[in-house]
Amino acid sequence: MTNMMSIVVNNESDISVNFDVERFLATVIRDQGIEVGIFEVSFVTPDTIVSINQAHLGRDYVTDSITYNLGAEGDPIESDIYICLDQVQDNAEALGNPFEFELKIVMIHCILHCLGYEDYTPESRAQMDRLQLEIIHRIEEENRWN
Repeated sequence: MTNMMSIVVNNESDISVNFDVERFLATVIRDQGIEVGIFEVSFVTPDTIVSINQAHLGRDYVTDSITYNLGAEGDPIESDIYICLDQVQDNAEALGNPFEFELKIVMIHCILHCLGYEDYTPESRAQMDRLQLEIIHRIEEENRWN
């Protein structure tokens, strides 16, 4: 791969997103110091995310996102990111957040996974939660993606 950044967004969901997802992702990616990589983001239905969860993770439930970094360690990131907008919408309602804010947080969460962050323990989850909020507030305050 040459020095290239590729962001592809697919939407198989019936839920519409009212901001420029590719531009937001590009801002987050640059904010994290990533200059080269492939990021394919698919907005999927609950059935699709359950199928992916079952087939690859052995879990039989809806989740808001699943992230795969397909690149070898030390190589540029090659990611497949699956986000269930229905679940993001449910999470937003449960947390009292606007849908767009919650979606941005989930997308940042996925990028952090691509960078090697994990959330399998309460401590690592808390670290990711702090980073997500720091990133979204920095980006929104600087209004760098609009």
